[in-house]
Parts: sequence; structure tokens; C-alpha cells
Amino acid sequence: MGLRSKGACTDRLPVGMILQKCRLDFRNQGELEFDLQVVGHGLAGERTVHHIGCTFVALAPGQQTFLQRLAYHIELASREARMRANRALIACSRSAAYQVWTFVRQRP
Repeated sequence: MGLRSKGACTDRLPVGMILQKCRLDFRNQGELEFDLQVVGHGLAGERTVHHIGCTFVALAPGQQTFLQRLAYHIELASREARMRANRALIACSRSAAYQVWTFVRQRP
């Protein structure tokens, strides 16, 4: 899991530090409370955002299942969005091709 900050955090969140009782709220999907361990630091994007790499500490089997299901739902939603975008592009291409064909056909 990655955390991001606009300020440097290497002194306040050193590698090895355990962040206890972190909480993520996924609204309709539920809520998850866990511990994280800082495993690294880096810069993201245009080097103005600090990335703090973390790993989950001792997740219970139910928590692991929750995260797997959440990842599945996110991937499924992403696939569906790509499919909708592709269908819209195909429909737009067909419409444009039909308009060109109609225009060419009407010319004397």
C-alpha cells in the first residue's frame, strides 16, 4: 500500500515504523482497520509528492478476503468502463462512416 504526502516524511515515518490502527472506509463495501509497516520512501510524479511505501502487518484471514474481494470489484469496474468506452468509440466510428457514405452517395 502506498501513502502520499506533499511534505517530506522520512524523519517522521522512518522505514520500519509500525502505523497502528489505520482505517480505510470503502463506503458501501465496508471498512477495514489494520496496521501498516513503512518499508520505503520515494518521490512520485513531478518529484513534488513523496511516496511512502507500506505493507500490511498480520492481516487476519477475513481481512485478506475483504481486500481480495475489493481488488476484484475495482478490476471489474475498470474493465466495464473500458468496454463502455470501446463500445462508444465503435458506435461513433460507425456513425461517422455512415455520414461519409451518405455524403458520397448524394454527390452527383
